[in-house]
Amino acid sequence: MENLNQIFAENLIKLRKSKKLTQLELSEKLNYSDRNISKWENGTSLPTCDTLKELASFFGVSMDYFFEKHNKVQMLSNEDDSRRLKLIIIGLAMLGALFVSVVCFVAFPNFFNVSWLSFVWGVVLCSIIGIIFTSIWFNRSHYLFLFISLLVWTGIAASYLTVLMINNLNLWYLFFVGIPLQLAIFVWSRMPIYRKK
Repeated sequence: MENLNQIFAENLIKLRKSKKLTQLELSEKLNYSDRNISKWENGTSLPTCDTLKELASFFGVSMDYFFEKHNKVQMLSNEDDSRRLKLIIIGLAMLGALFVSVVCFVAFPNFFNVSWLSFVWGVVLCSIIGIIFTSIWFNRSHYLFLFISLLVWTGIAASYLTVLMINNLNLWYLFFVGIPLQLAIFVWSRMPIYRKK
């Protein structure tokens, strides 16, 4: 039993230190006295099952984790997993947009001999998808401003190429519109209320 207490104590100490918390800070977060935390870390006592479950949830580990020897901390960061899942969803949505481009390319191969433009507009669609998802999930992040910049330049390029290929009009000066828009995006991203905390 003493060995089990010691394994638990070592794991609790490692987990607490990995979050850069003192015993007092951990006790405040869990609403327990720092005396309890100290007893657990000294190996003189073990928490109840309910408390153990609460500790496991707080540190993002299983309850079994506390009673097994570990060389290093292996927390399951719910925040990191959630972020990773959101980025995967964004990536899949963008692949879906590119798939639509491929379908348009295959379905309309003789559309003014410019069916390859579907890929250019596919990139525009990808940037719109990126803006929508990042504004919902990653509010005010660098991703949002990156996708807005991508939308501006790909939108201008797609418009230019479409008009050039279909109507044979060379509207190269459209790219000048992108300069003030890009400057506005840059200034907007530097505003204190939009900086990431």
